[in-house]
Amino acid sequence: MRKQLLSVLLTLAMCLTMLPVTTLAVNGGADDPDNEAMWQTVEGGEWQYGTFAQARSGVYEGGTIKLLKDVGTSSSITFSSKDITLESADPDHPCTLYRSSGIDYLISITSHKTLTLAHII
Repeated sequence: MRKQLLSVLLTLAMCLTMLPVTTLAVNGGADDPDNEAMWQTVEGGEWQYGTFAQARSGVYEGGTIKLLKDVGTSSSITFSSKDITLESADPDHPCTLYRSSGIDYLISITSHKTLTLAHII
């Protein structure tokens, strides 16, 4: 009986040590090659990681989107619902926001909103 209890406790302990690793793997992070940007959904909140499109829709009003790498788009990008700052995550290595040929303009700002660019080429 004592050995069974000990084996159950050890098994439970081993399972619990794997939980944080699984949680971190889902979030990705700056090193995940699929992530293009990081942003916060609320001021002072936890940084989220994902695509540039996810960042544009998820960042809070007046928030900052930090590009993790160069980002290309095949259509124009419209900023119409929030004031946003767009910057490179590493100021020493500016990121490039570029478009494929065939579209007239890269960025459109409407509804009297502000887009601030920092360390973006």
